[in-house]
Amino acid sequence: MPEHQLEAPEPGAGEVVPLPSPNLLLDLKERLGLALVFVSHDIQTVRRMSDRVITMYPGRIVEESPAAGGTDAARHP
Repeated sequence: MPEHQLEAPEPGAGEVVPLPSPNLLLDLKERLGLALVFVSHDIQTVRRMSDRVITMYPGRIVEESPAAGGTDAARHP
């Protein structure tokens, strides 16, 4: 695994790994110009952490929107 890569297993994968604070990740993103791929079912955290939100359904992208757009414009449940 590359030195600066953070990987956490899916819930139910048998291993629980605490993630760093979202504030720490946002600070590193800003200071170092990092790009993050943040995968979660918690849409509010995803919107806080992201510039863009991509919604997937059965493994396919069904929607893409700016994170600042809020959930009002969502076309998919």
